[in-house]
Amino acid sequence: METEQSAPTFRSLSAVYLRQNKLYWAMILTGMLGLIGITWMLDSYHLFKAMLPAESQIYDKPFLIVIVLLLLLTFYLKRRYLMTHIILDKARSKAREKYGREQTTDIKLYAIALTTLRNIYMRIWTIANIITVVAFLYYSLAGMINNFFYYAVAGVYAIVTTFPSEIHVKRIYSSIFEK
Repeated sequence: METEQSAPTFRSLSAVYLRQNKLYWAMILTGMLGLIGITWMLDSYHLFKAMLPAESQIYDKPFLIVIVLLLLLTFYLKRRYLMTHIILDKARSKAREKYGREQTTDIKLYAIALTTLRNIYMRIWTIANIITVVAFLYYSLAGMINNFFYYAVAGVYAIVTTFPSEIHVKRIYSSIFEK
């Protein structure tokens, strides 16, 4: 019975959720691509002097290590936290804290689960954005455009692979409403 009553609410909640997440994703990706474009323009106007290869090696390894660690962190977050049962466990614990065990309805649990999924997405997207900012910092210090593009592509890859699709929303819905 509750599924029939909450079906229109599910559709509207899912549509709003997906639209907002896609908008957030597009804004972050646009900012990253804008930073890459600005860096390319700065390089074409030769505003940052490229260091000699021997001098730039000072910055190569530390920045490479930081970027690889951040990229591995995004992979870890994707593999560990973008699982339906983990999202639902977190949502159930938040719902118990907020509403109590008796007053938690399926639609409230669904809304909290979608918010939890958005928070996980935002963490991954923020780390992907930080990868691009670290790449720009590397370029501003070392002036090596080739390495900047390698690092920036790693950041763009990290965000492109976490496009907010409807698959997670449908899995969460089926886990809650279709018991």
